Amino acid sequence: MLTSDLGERLLSGDWRQRLNAQYALSRWLAEDFEEGMHYLGELLDSPHLWHRVAVVAPFGMRDYCRQRPERLPRIVGLLESQLAERFPPLRKNLGPYALGLLVRKYPQRMEPHLRRWSKDENEQVLWNVIMTFSQAAGKYHPLLGLDLILPLGRHPSRYVWRAAAATLANIAEHHSRLVGPLLPCWQSDPLLARLVPFIARRYSPE
Repeated sequence: MLTSDLGERLLSGDWRQRLNAQYALSRWLAEDFEEGMHYLGELLDSPHLWHRVAVVAPFGMRDYCRQRPERLPRIVGLLESQLAERFPPLRKNLGPYALGLLVRKYPQRMEPHLRRWSKDENEQVLWNVIMTFSQAAGKYHPLLGLDLILPLGRHPSRYVWRAAAATLANIAEHHSRLVGPLLPCWQSDPLLARLVPFIARRYSPE
């Protein structure tokens, strides 16, 4: 059974109530990881999409593997189960923040997962791979981000290549010396050229 009070607050129509409940869930995981993970498993069985948002959100709030690295595969498996879900609040918590935090902290361990997911045919899975680098992970690991994102920038889906353009723009904002010399090459590529105007808006030559 779901813990009724927490489960109800996670479904509240008030975003502040939902956010407070997600933070409570994050604290629960920090204090008792096993019991918290069991509760997340119950949330996955819920028909409510906001409960699945709550499965993802805590992993963008704090690092649960810092002293317990063996937890990472379980967390990745949990997040992977939601990669194809397009519900906006879920995907916005998943790629940019939950996966982004893991990649920032554990790039070498996360890279094989990202490369496997980047071969998926589902465009939402690809969006999550790209958006993993849209926040701190792109700032701290730009080379890995570029390596994974550029092939997806050639994807026929506007949903995918626009995500690539936005994320590359964020990387360019922090790493102009890295991205600047690459722009002429991208401009000459028939598919990557459509990304350049979006990147140029954020790119500031040093």
